[in-house]
Amino acid sequence: MKTAKYFLVGLALACCGHAAASQLHITCLDGTERVEMVALIGRIEFRNDSLLLKDKQGNVLARTYCYDIGKITFGEADIKLVNPYGNRLEVFPNPTCDLLYIKGVDESTVVRVFDLQGKQLGAYTGGQADVSGLENGVYLLQVETSIFKFIKQ
Repeated sequence: MKTAKYFLVGLALACCGHAAASQLHITCLDGTERVEMVALIGRIEFRNDSLLLKDKQGNVLARTYCYDIGKITFGEADIKLVNPYGNRLEVFPNPTCDLLYIKGVDESTVVRVFDLQGKQLGAYTGGQADVSGLENGVYLLQVETSIFKFIKQ
């Protein structure tokens, strides 16, 4: 039985609120960045310890180890779509056991928590998310067009 976990590109684009995004940016903790064209990606798959980008036929386009990923962003780099939060956005503490704080957002900004299958587990405002009810593991936090990985302990 396969233990693959799928996060569909359509869901990812919908939850980011920008259906016309053409590029997927994966920023690694070491500062390197991978940019992929969303039109070429059939699905984003989390399998074991890797993030796999696959085409519509299921061929692997790219592989990145989940532990190396700092942030995933969807956006129109070619038309200079700018994240309204710029580099001011911070998510801490990571890992966390109860509250996750989001520095750099206003009080009305909605942040969403997803599991690695793409299921939304909660939506929060006010710059913090109460994740104390989640099982220990790896989750995604979506703020506008940015997606952050965090660990619940």
